[in-house]
Amino acid sequence: MDLLDEMRRLITRLTPGGLQRGIADGVTIASLDRPTSPIATFSSPSLAIVAQGVKRTVLNGVPYDYRAGQYLVVSVDLPVIGQALEAAPDRPFVVFSMSLRPSDIAPLLLETGAAGRPPAFTGMAVSEATPELLDPVVRLLRITDRPGDLRVLAPGYRREILWWLINGDQGALVRQIGLPPPPPAAARPKPGQGGDAPRSRWLYKLPM
Repeated sequence: MDLLDEMRRLITRLTPGGLQRGIADGVTIASLDRPTSPIATFSSPSLAIVAQGVKRTVLNGVPYDYRAGQYLVVSVDLPVIGQALEAAPDRPFVVFSMSLRPSDIAPLLLETGAAGRPPAFTGMAVSEATPELLDPVVRLLRITDRPGDLRVLAPGYRREILWWLINGDQGALVRQIGLPPPPPAAARPKPGQGGDAPRSRWLYKLPM
């Protein structure tokens, strides 16, 4: 059984009758046995990996379709329209979702090397889920019904998922979530002023 198939089987078993279930801090799984109508919502920074079916998220009139084996990353708060396109009783739409919090991502940025290419669009992107990303997801799902194990191990699995995201195709997009905001305009030197000030004066560090 490959990782994606095991992920689908585990989520389907854990969400009987098409339920949405929170399984750990910031982690939700869901299955739907029929397509949904378009629903307007407000999406926060998050990861969604589809194990079966097709989901469509529309931003500013642009559709982002992602299907089994693909994931969507949202890096900023966005008004979107969501819809499960492909779902049926014998082949439900199955998805794993996880919040992406600056406080979780920022410490990992200190452990990474090159920053990678900046994203073409800051906000949302779809990519293929790698085995490295799916592996900690499946390990987290395996212990969902074991509360003692889940309490101890889930934070580590979440951290591992974030690590593979940061070092994956959408790493530059995910990194932005953990970066501090730029200094306000009032704190920046005006043209012709502060030319002798050391350059380090205007730099800011990642939170520890």
